[in-house]
Amino acid sequence: MANIKISDMTPGAALTGTEKFEMVQSAATFSGLASQIRTYCLSAPIVVTEAVGSSALTLTGATQTTSQPVLNATQTWNAGGVTFTGLKLNVTNTASAAGSMLVDLLVGGLSKFNVDKNGLIAASTALFSGVVGSSTITVATATQTTSQPILDLAQTWNAGGVTFTGLKTNITDTASAAASMLLDLQVGGTTQYNVSKAGAVTQVGSTTYTTATAGPTLKQGANGRVGTFVLNGTTPVTVNNTSIAITDAIIMSLNTVGGTVGAAPVIKTITAGVGFTVAGTASDSSTINYLIIKSAA
Repeated sequence: MANIKISDMTPGAALTGTEKFEMVQSAATFSGLASQIRTYCLSAPIVVTEAVGSSALTLTGATQTTSQPVLNATQTWNAGGVTFTGLKLNVTNTASAAGSMLVDLLVGGLSKFNVDKNGLIAASTALFSGVVGSSTITVATATQTTSQPILDLAQTWNAGGVTFTGLKTNITDTASAAASMLLDLQVGGTTQYNVSKAGAVTQVGSTTYTTATAGPTLKQGANGRVGTFVLNGTTPVTVNNTSIAITDAIIMSLNTVGGTVGAAPVIKTITAGVGFTVAGTASDSSTINYLIIKSAA
């Protein structure tokens, strides 16, 4: 190829074979094969200084039919006393809009993952995928002297016909120990509140209801903690309930008056895993509510 100015070069004017690229500045001249020039440019430390009003580096990839990353970087770390960083961006935030982002990854022009200037992460779908043998998310926080929640979530619900969920965990229990827990809240390594995989709640402290009409609600059913029975005067009535234990407390109250109401019914016997018997006073055929309170001991 004959001598040609860089400004006049076209894609068809590429160097071939042993043709050399020559640079002349003052009395110094440098020349090299095209492959040598490429090797030099790509191997040497490169500093790009951007101009106001334009990006420092813009990469426009081709339409690919095999995986060819737009940016593919490798590096070897080999000094045990050095704390390395793979990618680094240091922004001097003299002034910027509230929605400014440090990272914004898009597909089809729509943001799929971004990190705003405050370090908040936003993702359009599930953010983390678990790896066998390790936790999906581990958060190690600092020692705080003011209230700084480890997890602080906010969401607005604005559709009357939608049943929303704030927090959701869906476990596929293929196999697990009986004591496995859906939730375990601890202080100093000691469990204060937990929810077992069966939905049983265990807590150390008391439950306080701040609304007068609030309180526990129990479902009535066979062998449940609440139920009813009908008195038969002074003749003991057997209440079958396989959940009963001799350490349980049984509380009774009047449901419906029947016959002649006398003194409060009396528990006569308790047989663990079978039920209990109750007797009233003569001619009392009232329907009685009962509540079983289990002992944690």
